[in-house]
Amino acid sequence: MTRSIRLDSEKHSHYFQPDIKPAIRVESNTKIILHVMDALEGRAFNPPDNLRPEDVNPATGPIFVKGLKPGDVLAVKVLAIRPIGTGYAGAGSGAKRIMRQFYFSGNGIRFSDYISLRARPMIGVIGVAPRKGRYSNMIAGDHGGNLDCNLVRAGSTIYLPIFVEGGLLAIGDVHATMGDGEVGGQGIEVAAEVEVRSRH
Repeated sequence: MTRSIRLDSEKHSHYFQPDIKPAIRVESNTKIILHVMDALEGRAFNPPDNLRPEDVNPATGPIFVKGLKPGDVLAVKVLAIRPIGTGYAGAGSGAKRIMRQFYFSGNGIRFSDYISLRARPMIGVIGVAPRKGRYSNMIAGDHGGNLDCNLVRAGSTIYLPIFVEGGLLAIGDVHATMGDGEVGGQGIEVAAEVEVRSRH
């Protein structure tokens, strides 16, 4: 029987690093249900004047997977991604930046009175601790991190190399839909409930 455990977004980090305290410890093959905040922690329409790395892309975790050792590979199966509330996206920069809120209806996202986008929820940030150093959730590397890849969605399995004991998995930055690579700067950012199963 597969075990399951919940993890609230109160336990989160803005960096991947080897010396961070785990939020929880789980057995391999545990189903983990995580609550994930949106990329600006609910402050999209009232952000800090100067955004710092620690103001963006909170990732719920980290999760210590028992038995994981450096040199192992962690397989993270994405079981479900359920957006919560409304989404938002911005365009432009500085005083000319425009923020837009988006509402969901079934599997659609209302773009205008005449246009509806298909919801394709995906995970922007997923990774483990690096061997050394500290990496912002805004960047990607060997450890994973801010991958912003549309393939990281329900049904996919992500394989992550392990550099430290327990791996220290963290997940965040969910988008209700996103263009490949987030080249415009944002997908439709949203809080979400994410279900994964990790094994090695």
